[in-house]
Amino acid sequence: MIEVQYTNEQNKLFPKIKTESQKDALKKFLEAKDLDDLKGNDNLEINYSIKDLGRYKRENWKFQKEWRYIISTSPMGLQEINPPSFKKQQEQLRRIENSELEPAYKQLFLKIDENVLKDIEIVFGPKMSDAEKIMAVSLIKMYCPEAVYRDSVLRIK
Repeated sequence: MIEVQYTNEQNKLFPKIKTESQKDALKKFLEAKDLDDLKGNDNLEINYSIKDLGRYKRENWKFQKEWRYIISTSPMGLQEINPPSFKKQQEQLRRIENSELEPAYKQLFLKIDENVLKDIEIVFGPKMSDAEKIMAVSLIKMYCPEAVYRDSVLRIK
């Protein structure tokens, strides 16, 4: 779990995910039949960094004091990618780049310590209807009666 950092720095709000050591590095790598096809492409590197995704929000949201769970997955599991090979590396990058690929999991359920709900503060979104708030309060009273809840200070309707 991480504490969200608030900033207006564009490079943090919109971090660069992929870097290539040269123009069309990914294309060259994916089109190669084997490592020999890449000879002459010195220092061909493709890097992905997702470490900053979800960690930053604009400063105007600072009042939220938000914490987040960051869960990362891979399009290939350890059993599928091992032992490593050139073809498996190519397939891994094809899957990463394929925006239409279905995720490996559509749902993820985590067990949490019920004691954490004792300190929870719930902020109702500005677009919640009165009926939704009544349902939320009913669930709060049933499952975490010690929780603090309130309306958002934002006025967006």
